[in-house]
Amino acid sequence: MLDHKVVILGSEGLTYVREHLAEVNIFCAALLRALEEHAGEVFTVAPNDATKEQIVAFDQGGLLPEDLSGSVRLPDGSILVPVESMIAQQVSLLKGTLATTPGTICIVDDVTPHWSEVSTNGDPTMFGVGEEVYHLLAQGHGDEAFLDALTDGNAIWHGVSAICALSPEIDGDRMCSAAELQRCALSVLMLTCTAYDGEGFVAWRKTSD
Repeated sequence: MLDHKVVILGSEGLTYVREHLAEVNIFCAALLRALEEHAGEVFTVAPNDATKEQIVAFDQGGLLPEDLSGSVRLPDGSILVPVESMIAQQVSLLKGTLATTPGTICIVDDVTPHWSEVSTNGDPTMFGVGEEVYHLLAQGHGDEAFLDALTDGNAIWHGVSAICALSPEIDGDRMCSAAELQRCALSVLMLTCTAYDGEGFVAWRKTSD
């Protein structure tokens, strides 16, 4: 695993999180409301050698070193370099928070598909709220389930996961009401937002009521 450090962010980080949650879906709107009502700490996980300039450039890539060993030369002569990411650290953070706060759950939003396009025989973590798609994860899920959900939910421009104290009620058709999802979101303890052009994330953690 890449050597990394936890970096506490100031107002710039909080502004990024607020903007990331604004005008996206039902879940993010409720998370934004929770952020406005509760004190919290904003932070990120970055490589040990990342500079301050790189760390506050939330909308830009280049946070991680390129892995040239995995590069592929395309027919036109250009070189495609695989994008590294901090997803392993993100999974560790989410699972660690679930482990230390029993009864909590993790919801990952997935803004790309519509629920009517999703096969109910597919990923068992998926559930729908109207046409919106989400993943519900708990302490018993393994690393692979978290990796799959975060990868599905990472649209580069957007991707949110949240640890919540309350679990939403989901019916037999794997549907949840908007009110239930909002109730869950308002109990958020920690959330992460995709950042650095998909290479990393910025997180918010509730510090008081």
